Amino acid sequence: RQKDAYLADGQAVYSDGPQAAGGKGSFMATTDYLASALASCTRTIMALKAEAKGADFGGCYVEGGNEVSMEDFSVTRTNIDFTESAFEAALRRELETATCEMCIVGSSLYPDLVQEFEFVYA
Repeated sequence: RQKDAYLADGQAVYSDGPQAAGGKGSFMATTDYLASALASCTRTIMALKAEAKGADFGGCYVEGGNEVSMEDFSVTRTNIDFTESAFEAALRRELETATCEMCIVGSSLYPDLVQEFEFVYA
């Protein structure tokens, strides 16, 4: 267990390796922070775009996860699942395109990393 960083308000961010890699599994693994950063960035873009169009983005949420290769010691795939309001088709396309094209985190990742996005409209 290690302290990775301190936030401005003094809170500590902790990480731990998964049990499969010898960690205790007590805290998020560093690879989980990767998925969280991508999920947070994409959700923020969607929220800003939706609200700029006058759409209510409340109640929308996102979940992320990774597939890891222990042979290569790399994240091979990141899955981001969005559950959103039932937006009209034109707005859906606009939000999905912006999400995939404007995410700074996603654009900064290694090109071989598969970024898979799933959009579910309720």
